[in-house]
Amino acid sequence: MTVHTLTIHGRQITARGNLDLIVAPGRVLITGSRASTPYGETIASSAAENLACRGAILIASTAYGIDGTAVRAARPDRTVLIQAAGLDKPYPCGNAHLAREIQDQGGLIISVAPDTEAALTRWNLLDAAALRGAIAHHAIFVEGTERSSIYRAALTCQARWAVPGPLTSATSALPHKLLREGARLWTDDPADADLITAATNTSHPYRSEHAHLLNHRAHAA
Repeated sequence: MTVHTLTIHGRQITARGNLDLIVAPGRVLITGSRASTPYGETIASSAAENLACRGAILIASTAYGIDGTAVRAARPDRTVLIQAAGLDKPYPCGNAHLAREIQDQGGLIISVAPDTEAALTRWNLLDAAALRGAIAHHAIFVEGTERSSIYRAALTCQARWAVPGPLTSATSALPHKLLREGARLWTDDPADADLITAATNTSHPYRSEHAHLLNHRAHAA
């Protein structure tokens, strides 16, 4: 399958699959902790399934925990995976089958690494998280610690939703932080799912609104 090289929000990426998905309406990121709880996985699966039934496009990764759970519940042909390693190096290896299924069934895989065999790096992990938020119209944060890398997606997606959790759980810290910062409360309300599915806001992947947030290596230097 053809490997495309293009620029999204000022960041050069490689991609394989249906490029139309990154400019279609209803793009929603569902993300959260890799060390997810059964509660979080239930919410992620329900949200992904309800949105998929309405034709939404899932933005996610194949990470363990919340992201992988959402991918399993969504439609492969309407899923965009954004990964930090090369296109031929799904991470983690234990979820590589999810990437293959999405590629084989008409979805899209994007990598922030220029080399299809590139290994995972910390900088690309942060850039991939930021790119997921930049591509999505809406983002649902299910679980995550306050220092989680997925906070980068909250910086690049302004239409944010968060799932409240137990005050005693570290994985509730990020959603609660986002709620304090003005994120909407996600409750699986059908009206909210309809709102997300119809989203066509003005941010466009081929512009450069978030270019300054998509090169963490340069910032570190």
